[in-house]
Amino acid sequence: MQLSPDERYYLKLKAAYLYYKEDKTQSEIAKLFHISRPTLIKLINEAKEEGIITFEIHDTRMGSHHIELEQRIRKKLDLKDVKILSVGSKSQEAINSSVGSAAANYFLNILESDMTVGIGWGNTLQTMTNYLHPDANIKNLEILPLLGALHTTTSGQSYSPASTLCERVASNFANSTSSMLLAPLIPQDEEISNTLRNSNDLQALFEKMKHMDIAIIGIDGDPEHSTTIRKERELQNVSEELIASGSVGNVCSHFYDANGNFPSLSINGKMITVPIEDLQRTPFVIGAAGGEFKAPSIIGAARAKLFNVLITDEFTAKRVASIKI
Repeated sequence: MQLSPDERYYLKLKAAYLYYKEDKTQSEIAKLFHISRPTLIKLINEAKEEGIITFEIHDTRMGSHHIELEQRIRKKLDLKDVKILSVGSKSQEAINSSVGSAAANYFLNILESDMTVGIGWGNTLQTMTNYLHPDANIKNLEILPLLGALHTTTSGQSYSPASTLCERVASNFANSTSSMLLAPLIPQDEEISNTLRNSNDLQALFEKMKHMDIAIIGIDGDPEHSTTIRKERELQNVSEELIASGSVGNVCSHFYDANGNFPSLSINGKMITVPIEDLQRTPFVIGAAGGEFKAPSIIGAARAKLFNVLITDEFTAKRVASIKI
C-alpha cells in the first residue's frame, strides 16, 4: 500500500530503533512490518539521509518516548508489536477515533491478496471501517465474522455487528467476499447451540476460522464497563456470575480473568463465537482498544494469548505499563 508521510516516517523511526537499539536482524524487522528486506533497507537508508540516524537514533519529531513505551509493553505482554497513538483528549470518542484510524492503517499495511481475515466487533472496530479505503492492489480476500448476532435489550431484536463490519471491509477490495454468521451469539439453550454448530453453514465457517491469516478484534472492558454486556440481553442475565468469576474483560465474548484464565461459566457451552484456539494460532491478531479503564482488560487478554499486536492510546499504554503482573 502507499504509505502516508507520517506512516513512512514512523516506520523509519521504528526500524532504526529496533535495528540499532534492540539488535533485531533485518529479516526479523522486515517480517514484523510485513515488507521485503530491500524495502526495509531503503527505509533505513532514507532515515540516514534525513538525519534520523547518525551514530545514534535522532527522533526529529519528539516521538521516541512512544517507541520506548511500545517496546516496554511489547516485552511485558510478550507481543509481536505495539503501536501507541498520541491523543489530544481523554474523551472516549477521541480515543476510539485515533485508535480506529491507526488500526485501519496497520491492517492495510500487512494485508495481502488471497488472505482470510476474521473480524470481531466493538465501537473501535466500527470506527476502523470508516477509515478503510479501496486498494486496487489487494483482492480475493475472504472476510469472516467471528461471533454471532447480539440480542439487544433496546429493540428486542437480533443484529449482527460482526457480519456488518465484514461487509464494509470486503467492499474495499476487488473480488472479495464476506461471510454471514446467521446465528445468535447466545442461543436459548445448549441443545439449540449444538444444532446450530452442526449445521453445514456454520461448520464450513468454523473450518475457515482455523486458517485465518489476520484477525482484528476489540478488547472489551470489565462487567461494569462492558459494551457487550450492555448490548446483549442474555449476558445481562448472568452479570453477577461474571463479576463473581473475576472477569476483567472479554474478546469475542470469551471472558477471562486478570491472569488470562477462562472461568467456568454457565454460558460457555452455548455461545456461537470463534474458538479460543483459532485466535491463538492466527499469525496476526490485532487488538484495537483504548481507554484507561481497559488496561486490566488488555493485560488479561494478552496473558490469555487472544491477540499479539496491540494498538492503543498513550493514556491507556501508560496505565498498562504501570500495572505490575
